[in-house]
Amino acid sequence: MALKVYLGALVAATLLVAGCASRHSVAAHQQPEPLAVQAFEADPASPYAGQMALGAVTGISEFSWFLPEPNRRVFRPRFEAALAASGLSAPDRDQARYVINVHFSDSGGPVIGSHLDAFLVGQVEVVDRLHGRIIFAEPIQAHRHARWPGLTERDWATNRWFEVFNILPFFFDSPWLTVGPRFYTTYPPFAGPEWAPLVPITTRRSDGRLIYADNGQVFGPRSGASRAWQVNAAVTDAVSAAFIRGFARSTGLVISRVLPCDGGDEIETYKIDLMRRGESFVTGPCPALLAVQGAGARSLARR
Repeated sequence: MALKVYLGALVAATLLVAGCASRHSVAAHQQPEPLAVQAFEADPASPYAGQMALGAVTGISEFSWFLPEPNRRVFRPRFEAALAASGLSAPDRDQARYVINVHFSDSGGPVIGSHLDAFLVGQVEVVDRLHGRIIFAEPIQAHRHARWPGLTERDWATNRWFEVFNILPFFFDSPWLTVGPRFYTTYPPFAGPEWAPLVPITTRRSDGRLIYADNGQVFGPRSGASRAWQVNAAVTDAVSAAFIRGFARSTGLVISRVLPCDGGDEIETYKIDLMRRGESFVTGPCPALLAVQGAGARSLARR
């Protein structure tokens, strides 16, 4: 009996220690949103601008039936959004000259733990439909993780510290498990309480945001289920960015980094560094200019 009590106390102490917020997580939650320095814009004069579309995506399922994992319902809209944001997406995908096919040979999503991982490994190819030949074929891989920040002072003050012991996935919103409750979110095309596990899981709306610490760690919301979908979205975005960079290097496509309009002296120094390295960037249009001059101020964006 004494041994059981000792083991129980040991497990409780382990969970509490694991659930304590670190200095990095406390600091990260007080930081502003990161600067948008990773967005791309393709040269409008490029033959690839407005001519590309996502074709076949194989190696991952369309839905996630039980545990969250990267799937086509998550991958396809986010990849297509990246193409559109960069100016590469064709207005009509059926008329696109260049089709991007992606085959994943290995993939994995988060299951359990305060540190949730997702990865994608595969091959991407671009087919020139006008000439019927492959113009780009390269391996691609990405890995992302998101941590639970742990218990904070606010959790102790509001008596939510006991949630560190919550490991029951179907009836409580556990910070440790990715199978969470279904009543607070919507699964298109389903809605309402969905307690059965065999419900096709698509992109779910999250109650939190990814927060980046100064040491490179990423912290998501307390909900393990929401954090799992955030990391799946993040690994999809990483694949999209890796493809655009790799395709630009291989074909000579000129892509420009989109920098914030009002970034201060550091952004100006960063622009000089980019020019020294021979990289392009785009800034603006500034909100102040738009407010004064309207949509025409977009033409004032500096390149």
